[in-house]
Amino acid sequence: MTKALPGVLFIPEETDILDYATVKPLQDNWPTNPKGIHAVSAAALYMWPKASNFQLMQFGLSHNTAADFAPLVKAGDTLRMDAWYNSSDSWNIVREAYIEAALS
Repeated sequence: MTKALPGVLFIPEETDILDYATVKPLQDNWPTNPKGIHAVSAAALYMWPKASNFQLMQFGLSHNTAADFAPLVKAGDTLRMDAWYNSSDSWNIVREAYIEAALS
């Protein structure tokens, strides 16, 4: 599919390790993970050193800080921000994570 639609970013929600070869998987940050952070697995990075995730940044962020997400940004992850409603807590975490990643 990526050959048929070059320049398009595919962000599937349900993925496994092999999907990192062609897509940027969605990580939903549900609070079932104590920190709500899902980095690329070591196995995926071994196979695809530039593998990265698309972080939803919507759920379970009340206990996270920009410092938690800055390493993911530095590694290539994309952090999503909601723009259609006031989500200032998420906005601040995302903005500060990008700033911290750029400065480190």
